[in-house]
Amino acid sequence: MGAGESTPVREAPQDEALARLLPPGVHGDTPAEQAAAGEFRALTEDGVRRAKTADLQRAVAALQVNPVVLDEEHAIAFSRALNDVRLVLSARLGIDTDEDAERVHAVDDWSAAQDVESYMALLYNFTTWLLETLMLALSTRLPD
Repeated sequence: MGAGESTPVREAPQDEALARLLPPGVHGDTPAEQAAAGEFRALTEDGVRRAKTADLQRAVAALQVNPVVLDEEHAIAFSRALNDVRLVLSARLGIDTDEDAERVHAVDDWSAAQDVESYMALLYNFTTWLLETLMLALSTRLPD
């Protein structure tokens, strides 16, 4: 950009799931804070989207192999992809409070699933377990 040109502003996503995936880099309700958030989003959002897409593509590729074996780099990318899936599911399931999380975690019987929400809850719970398991495995590699 040349002298006198301003940074473009990008609006925050209206969809709750996208808003969780792409949160504002600057928080606040004042016009200056909102402008800064829009400018930051304009400068960073495309790169964040590309990185998230790459993580998801790597995770899908990893799941095409049986058994799934991940080196540390791929495990970290896989964990980021799992977390993004959880963020989307949590938005779709309306998880905003501890009570909401308890409601979703109470859904634990695949044979009793009868609607989209119960299947999403089961998937959310499985994804949570898988992410926790992966994080535990990665944490064992941390230095003492």
